[in-house]
Amino acid sequence: MAKVLLINPPFNIVKANYDSSVSVGLLSIATHLKSKGVEVKIIDGARQKDYVDLIKEEVKNCDYAGLSVMTTQSPGALKISQLIRDVNPGCKIIWGGTAPDLFPGTDCQSFVN
Repeated sequence: MAKVLLINPPFNIVKANYDSSVSVGLLSIATHLKSKGVEVKIIDGARQKDYVDLIKEEVKNCDYAGLSVMTTQSPGALKISQLIRDVNPGCKIIWGGTAPDLFPGTDCQSFVN
């Protein structure tokens, strides 16, 4: 069965002015995939300080990495996508969210499958 890593990238804003909440979209996707027997892990770059180390470890053996990306998360999402490519070139990277919907093919074109 496929292994999926879902990632909420960090925001490119001052954290003192932002109260991050858990990504309901990623939780919804994870719940559906788990109900189908897919192994899923979620890493939240907006809430977990050690998210880069967690991604490096978890992406080694995953088949798909899904990133939920709003516009303010694009810089972090690009860095994470490059990290995924470096660690596991065979991993398929999927961007979802407002940034790829509003600006398809711009930021992520060279990383996303």
